[in-house]
Amino acid sequence: MVSRDKLLDDLARLAGGAATLLGEAGKQANENFRSRIDSFAQGIDLVPRADFERLEVMLESALAEIKILKTRIDTLEGVTPKSKPAPKAKPKPKPSKAKAPAAKAKTAKKKG
Repeated sequence: MVSRDKLLDDLARLAGGAATLLGEAGKQANENFRSRIDSFAQGIDLVPRADFERLEVMLESALAEIKILKTRIDTLEGVTPKSKPAPKAKPKPKPSKAKAPAAKAKTAKKKG
């Protein structure tokens, strides 16, 4: 019985050691993976999220300021959004010259 208890005790210690070993290996693998992802991200010039969000706020601020400045320019020039000058009309296309030779051919028959 003693040997059986000792065997079970040894198996329990072995299982506990294996679990600890696997846990540590998992942590190490996770750290290794995270390190590789970080070096990959630096290699392809990814932007950190904080920098991206800061630039996004700056862009929104700049767009708002541009809108205000456009409104101010329109006010100073005396142009209201409803009365902005219409775009210039495109000139009408010139009649094609393909019809002209046919007309000459008809007049030539009448003369002859």
